Amino acid sequence: KLPGDEVRVGDVLAELDTKDITERLNVALSKRSQAEKQMQILLNDRDQQGNPRTAEARVEQEKIREAEAEIALYRSQLDRAQIKATID
Repeated sequence: KLPGDEVRVGDVLAELDTKDITERLNVALSKRSQAEKQMQILLNDRDQQGNPRTAEARVEQEKIREAEAEIALYRSQLDRAQIKATID
């Protein structure tokens, strides 16, 4: 928007460069996907003694939680990268 333009509530007035945050978000999404796949593999697998690989699956579950925290952070940063009109 330019000075003097009419705006409505929610109109984007300015936006910061979000390329870096978007890249980080994509990496975090990829990490989560990889950890989810690996966790499923481990949950359906057995070690050499025939025991379930639950401890290793828990490690992957923690990786999922970590990635989800990163995803939430980057999405929040993307939301705050825009300055929006709060009044008409």
